[in-house]
Amino acid sequence: MPADHEIKIALATIQGERQAVPQLPKPGSMNVGETVHYSSDDGEVRVEFPKETPFDTDVVINSDVKKLIKKGTFHCGCSITLKDGTSIGWHSGEPLGGPSGGVHDVGPH
Repeated sequence: MPADHEIKIALATIQGERQAVPQLPKPGSMNVGETVHYSSDDGEVRVEFPKETPFDTDVVINSDVKKLIKKGTFHCGCSITLKDGTSIGWHSGEPLGGPSGGVHDVGPH
């Protein structure tokens, strides 16, 4: 069964650096009880919520379809692992807020 929200993560060069940029839905379009799937045409994706998560886990990989279980505003970091093993984008321990991440605005059911 397809997810309610299919979020693509694309490679982009921003200010001379390669980034993993999520194409997130408009604020207010995701709600508790809906499902989300992340993918990329460029490789394996990893989406991490280091502070708070709208899911039952703080790390989501591209094979997962996850249900939104919590309303609120959630900051994430994204990375893509290329076929040669190179990881592009945000990595654990880095500050959030760059182009390799985004904000999930989840409304009530």
